Formats: sequence, C-alpha cells, structure tokens
Amino acid sequence: MLTWKHDTFDTDLLGISAGKVWMEARADAKQFATALDELGPGLVACFTPHDAANFSLLDEHRFRLISVRATLERSVDGLIEPSSITASVGWNMQTRSVAKEMGAEGIRAFAETIGATSRYFKDAQIPAARSLALYEKWINNSLTTGLADEVFLASVDGKPAALHTVKIKDDLGSVDLIGVLPAYQGRGLGAASLWAGINHLKNRGVSKIDVVTEAENVDAVRMYERAGFFLVQVQFVYHRTTGAPITTQSLPIGV
Repeated sequence: MLTWKHDTFDTDLLGISAGKVWMEARADAKQFATALDELGPGLVACFTPHDAANFSLLDEHRFRLISVRATLERSVDGLIEPSSITASVGWNMQTRSVAKEMGAEGIRAFAETIGATSRYFKDAQIPAARSLALYEKWINNSLTTGLADEVFLASVDGKPAALHTVKIKDDLGSVDLIGVLPAYQGRGLGAASLWAGINHLKNRGVSKIDVVTEAENVDAVRMYERAGFFLVQVQFVYHRTTGAPITTQSLPIGV
C-alpha cells in the first residue's frame, strides 16, 4: 500500500509542481505508477521504510536517494528539566510576541541554520535560494499565522540565538522547528530550547512527544536521545524531478 498527495506549500515556494508519496513495505508497482501519473511532472518526494523491493522500484523510476530521516518519541512521564543547563548559559526564553519581532534578517539566519541539513538543501537539483525561501516561509508562518502552537526564542545579550516551535494534535506534541545560530552553538542552548518546548507540551496535557530529524544529523539525534527520546521509525527519502527545471526566478512575493 501507499498514499500520495500534491503539496501546495512546496509547489508555491519551489516554483514547480511538488508531490509526496508514502510507501509501506513491498509497495505495489502498479499503484506506484498510478501515483506518479496523477502527480505528473515536477518534484516527487518518496518516503519508504527499509525494503529492497521498494529501493529497486524507486531506482527503476529514476529516483535519487537524498536523505534518511528518523522519527523519535518519548512519553511525558518522569520529565526532569535539566536546570543546570539553563542556569549555566545565561539566556532568556521569549514567547511568540517577541519572536515575531525577529525581522526578515533573523528569520533568514534561522532558515539557513535549520534548513542546512534538510532534504531540500541536500538535493542538488533544487537551487539553494528556493530551499531557503521555503524555510523562511515556514518560520514566518510559525511566528505569525499560528502554524506553530507555540514559539520559543532564546536570546543572548538581547540578540536571537535559538528557536524552537512546537505543534499539538490531539494528545501528541511535536518538535517542529529547532535550531541554534552558529555564533551561539556549543553553549547548551539547543538542549535548553528543547526542554522549554517539552515542558510546555507536558503542561498542555499531551501524553507523547515526537520529533522528525535527519538520521545523518548525529548531533541532533544524540541531543534527542539524551532528552529521553527513542527511535521508532526510519524512512529513506528519495526525490525525482521531471519536466521544467526548478529555477531561482520569480520567487513568491514576501518570502
């Protein structure tokens, strides 16, 4: 079995029709061909578990392996905030009202940092300007349109240093975007921001928290594991681009 859909967000920001396909083990070849026909030319991102038959099918249709992504989870039972980290770095956690004041320069800096390890930036067929625009819009929407349920901005000496946005669906909380600007890395701000979000989600009544990250991002995976998350799923991410090339021309206004 597999499912697929057109992705309007990616389409608008990348400037080319974009779709996603989620495969289960031993995906049906005919159904896969139907999905590709319905999605048409453009960028198709495919997510599959470790399955040799799926890998062969993707190779046959000229997909390229881009990344491996890991989903980690933890329950909210037994949470203990690592106060020693937050006390040692001298940072202030701000809320959404302050986060909206980062401005275009701050949003771009976080987009470059958070997006650097993403599948978009890793795909050589997607111009870096397009990938950056996508993350700028994602962050901007999180700060201003309610895409995120809460936003945490850590500031050092009055300057934005770390960002964490979280989402809630039913009783599941999610780490959505998280990153520390290069000048402030190595101070424990990543872990401190993560725990600020985790405690907020616990107070909102969720029973479980998950996060999706690139398995190649070893530092991020280790940070989540130290915070009590454990691996529950691994997916291989493939891309295929057909038709008109993705260019940097005519980026959406306001991005």
